Amino acid sequence: MNLGGFFSIVSAAWSKTSFAITLLRISDGWTYKFIWFIIISVNLSLGLAAAFTWASCTPVEKTWNVFIEGFVLAAECRYCVQLLHSRCEVLND
Repeated sequence: MNLGGFFSIVSAAWSKTSFAITLLRISDGWTYKFIWFIIISVNLSLGLAAAFTWASCTPVEKTWNVFIEGFVLAAECRYCVQLLHSRCEVLND
């Protein structure tokens, strides 16, 4: 589950970044700076979401093996991070 989710998030980040780089080639002035802002904010948002797929459990193996001892972040915290990520995506798209 986490491996697929991680690569799904990374591929979305690369896809959005490559399209934004294409837009950079045809823009100038304030739109150029705005597209850079979008690139940075999208990559930060998606990078945190990708990292969070692995960082929600300690040790990381606990994410796929429920029988080992460890710590799992509360569902409320995971929900808040996902909600923040979703809002950032809506604003950037």
